[in-house]
Amino acid sequence: MSSSDTDLMMALCGSHRERVRALRDALDHCRGNNGEPAVHALRLAARHLQPLLDIQKRLSPGDEKARRLRKAVRRIIDLTNDLRDLQTHVLRLAAMPGKGELRRALLDMAAKEEARQRRRVGRKLERIVVKPGKFRCEALRTKAVRAAMKATCEASRARMQRRIARLDDQDPAGLHRVRVAVKRHRYLLVVLDMQAAREQRTLAASLERMQHRLGDWHDARMFAERLQAAAASLAPRQRARCVKLAREESTAAQAMQRRLIAQLRHERPTRQSHRAHGH
Repeated sequence: MSSSDTDLMMALCGSHRERVRALRDALDHCRGNNGEPAVHALRLAARHLQPLLDIQKRLSPGDEKARRLRKAVRRIIDLTNDLRDLQTHVLRLAAMPGKGELRRALLDMAAKEEARQRRRVGRKLERIVVKPGKFRCEALRTKAVRAAMKATCEASRARMQRRIARLDDQDPAGLHRVRVAVKRHRYLLVVLDMQAAREQRTLAASLERMQHRLGDWHDARMFAERLQAAAASLAPRQRARCVKLAREESTAAQAMQRRLIAQLRHERPTRQSHRAHGH
């Protein structure tokens, strides 16, 4: 085995150990305090581990420990989705200029809902088990590992490409699916950075910028939807102001959505990804 092959194996195994350890630490911390910083850190740890688990699945599809770990990671992400959105909403409300009486009422409502969700999520996080496991790439042929990495990247790229191709200007759910695919593909490219060509690193940077823009759009859309939902529980005068604000935020989110879809159709980052992998 060449030194570059040895470096690759050691890097994959070491990265797997570190990321599983980071997920376990984040989960332990979140069980004790699932405030916004802890939930965000837990979700990041889960997202950063996912690409390695995808590669591992191709290498050892029958590995039961790996399957349970993938299930735990998926469970953590699904379980914290709504809480993360709500905590982002609270941060956005807290940063909202002016709107004194309305802002206080909305923050009070959101804080009560957050407390309920934190209790519910906390109870369910207690039941999730993340066992260390091993990335047994040292027992595999380097050729098989490289093939699994390439196949995982190609499948991720194809998923992103399909979702971009299906985008509809009137379908925010479709853009959200693109957002998830962009995020997962970027995290995968980070894992593969040890073997990355310059073009691939350029793509990763481009995807990171797009991920941030898609995240801003998602937060704006959820903010508008939560404002609209909260309006019904407010006093009449506050309700009218909240509905007006919700409409303004919704209009801004829809404009962001149109720009993002046009940009994705024009740039088609997956084309660059396709070239970067030698096709």
